[in-house]
Amino acid sequence: SSDVCSSDLKKLFPFFIFFLLSTKFVFSQGDFSVAPTNLSFGNILVGSSKQDSVLVKNNGAGILTISSIVSDQDVFTVNPPDAIISPGDSLFFVFTFSPTSAGNANGNIEFTHDGISSPDTVVVSGVGVTPIFSFSPSVLSFGNVLVGGEKTDSVLVKNIGTAPLHISQVLSDISEFTVTPSDANISENDSLYFSITFSPTATGPLNGNIEFSHDGSSSPDTVRVSGTGAVPSFSVSSSLVDFGEVLIGETKTDSVIVTNNGGGELRSEEHTSELQSRFGISYAVFCLKK
Repeated sequence: SSDVCSSDLKKLFPFFIFFLLSTKFVFSQGDFSVAPTNLSFGNILVGSSKQDSVLVKNNGAGILTISSIVSDQDVFTVNPPDAIISPGDSLFFVFTFSPTSAGNANGNIEFTHDGISSPDTVVVSGVGVTPIFSFSPSVLSFGNVLVGGEKTDSVLVKNIGTAPLHISQVLSDISEFTVTPSDANISENDSLYFSITFSPTATGPLNGNIEFSHDGSSSPDTVRVSGTGAVPSFSVSSSLVDFGEVLIGETKTDSVIVTNNGGGELRSEEHTSELQSRFGISYAVFCLKK
């Protein structure tokens, strides 16, 4: 009877050893846990980046070896790419979202390790946003403007993007053309008027460019401007008017033609006669355009 029991024990011995080894392995294995399991980066400007982190804990009795961490989307990266975490210890892993284009981005960060739950996944999401510079008109013509005077027109700038538009400077390459304001911040779906003034200092045509530098992808954007400095030119059809003989007590009327041959507006505010009582002028004020 004892021999039978001894024989049975010998047969069970390998299974017993296997059980002990298996139990020891289970109880000495690392246990992977991560929080949070979902990360949302929100709106991030295209070309920039934002970081966040998850905490990985080893709740097991053995060492936890993380052999690889892989993202299925290039815009999401993680550091460090692997790790060894002692029992009861924890480690932060830094995730970075770097959008390269506007729109939604969704991905998965997969942790491969020697714990029972391998692989584990953290779900990540974010939105790439960008300002978009739009303006009208792209060309401004001021026409003829009197030298020493000025004329103002405007350009409407719109931000049709999904992020605030920062206009760092607005410059003119010709001093006769000026613009205000010289910088601005425009919220998404908002707009702003920029006033452009032409102040010619000499006669003749002028062409220039108003350049907008901003953080949109199209920067810099340019408005083409043109105008002509002009002055009026007075000419009269006759410098002598001969009324001939006129009966005392009667009147006789004749006329001269005044022509503006210049490029600017000709104004006359006063006409005088040396013999005011005998010769009168019917127009005291006139304005002649080219």
